[in-house]
Amino acid sequence: MLVVLLLADTPASAADVSGDWELTVRVLDDVNYARVTLKVEKDALTGTLNEVMLAGTVKGDDVSFIATRPNGQRFGAFKGRSNGDEMKGTASWPGMTTDVNWSARRAKARPAKPQTHQFEPTEFHRVFSDAIA
Repeated sequence: MLVVLLLADTPASAADVSGDWELTVRVLDDVNYARVTLKVEKDALTGTLNEVMLAGTVKGDDVSFIATRPNGQRFGAFKGRSNGDEMKGTASWPGMTTDVNWSARRAKARPAKPQTHQFEPTEFHRVFSDAIA
């Protein structure tokens, strides 16, 4: 009984979300991708998304952080849950009336040696866009 009481009183440890992540954000019908680097110390989360600074908390599997541009302007507020090597949730964007959905997965480790890949294009487009598969 004493062990049960002690375990019930122990706070849940923060999920280990430190490292590089591949972030996907869907805004309306547009999908955007970015590389995010996160660092967790105790339950404080910090990180970067390109030049945008991230700061927030991790409590158990719950993750929340604010994205701030270099000029101090708030870029967005993210809330979600981590599940191993994946995270997902919603974010509020300035000027948007509805939340946007986001997800992230751990970036794969780089290969030990450089590799050569042969690529033969089969489709051609007149514009560059991350909306094109």
